[in-house]
Amino acid sequence: MKYIFFFLNILFFSKKIFKKPETKYFLIINGDNSKFIEKYLKNEDYHIVFNRFQRGIERRAEINLFVLMDVLMNFRISFKNYINSYIKFSKPKAIITLVDNDISFYDLKLNLNCKKILIQNSYRSTQLDIFYQLEDLKKNKIKYECDYILVFNKHVGRLYNSFLKGKYIQIGPFRSNSIPKKNKAKKYDLIYVSHYRGQNEKDIFIKKENITWGEQRQGEEIIINHLKKFIQKNKNINLLVLGCKIATRKKELKYYQSKFKGINFEFIPKEINRETYQIIDQAKVLISMDSTLGYESISRGNKVCIFSPHPNKYPTDSSKFGWPANLSDKGFFWTNSLDYSEFLRVVKDTISISDEDYFKNKTRDIIPDQIIRDPDNKIFQKLISEIV
Repeated sequence: MKYIFFFLNILFFSKKIFKKPETKYFLIINGDNSKFIEKYLKNEDYHIVFNRFQRGIERRAEINLFVLMDVLMNFRISFKNYINSYIKFSKPKAIITLVDNDISFYDLKLNLNCKKILIQNSYRSTQLDIFYQLEDLKKNKIKYECDYILVFNKHVGRLYNSFLKGKYIQIGPFRSNSIPKKNKAKKYDLIYVSHYRGQNEKDIFIKKENITWGEQRQGEEIIINHLKKFIQKNKNINLLVLGCKIATRKKELKYYQSKFKGINFEFIPKEINRETYQIIDQAKVLISMDSTLGYESISRGNKVCIFSPHPNKYPTDSSKFGWPANLSDKGFFWTNSLDYSEFLRVVKDTISISDEDYFKNKTRDIIPDQIIRDPDNKIFQKLISEIV
């Protein structure tokens, strides 16, 4: 299937560039979320190298046929060599990616005048994510390197440094940092961040560990039932469910209509242009499992409750709040327990406390260690200016 997508993208769905790449200061590797990087690279002094043609239809992608011919003529047919050829022609001062779990980026070899910048894009774990391959990656530590590894926190930075040579810098969530927080009224009492992706109960989640999607969702459904029970007893509280996936949004709505039957709730599906950060900024309290959005919301100064409902065994145990830091199973705004009493404690305490007390008293030693906010990514901008 991936080769079908590859040829469809190359032939029909990608914009064709025929000329040799011009010299540019920067090369963005991978078009995914590249707009968040582009806004900081002035005068369009950059190229974007699209390299994920095999995963699905890439309608915004470009393919440089001049570079592709260079690869073909040298009988070095691979995406890695396509990127290396692009680097050869454009002679960038730095290459940058927001796809931090792309192993091929670590392995790119550059000249001394070109810097490599890796930016953590989302919450990382051992659940079929980059750290699931940790032991294999450590075996190749001698060959993997980046000049700068921009991460949510030092704990993730240290984990990257266990196999990836480079300087890690805590910057918090890059995408969220780039979106200003507007002082809007808090119109939602509770926002629940959906994790539903449409898989059937018996579908395999992690084949090697023999974990199904049904097993993966068991704890999450307990939390959903707790939330329903809580709202049934507190009818004045309004609930918004924030959808997770564009492709299955209709199925997702039916799922929550079934789970929250008998209570009123609003559902906002995932859409390409959904203003997600503006929505979560209007929540009095956000309820999250192991979602990136939960960490991003905390960094934006919003009160959050975090529950870790997945099986307490490798590799799903990395869903615990604060992983890979070794935090307690319970804290003021989080718990790893599935008991209703614990759910009630976390939610009621978070609802009742003021924003000021939540951030200055109850969480002041925890949140800065886990996540920071760097408005408009000033740290990244300073780094770029130093490179140029």
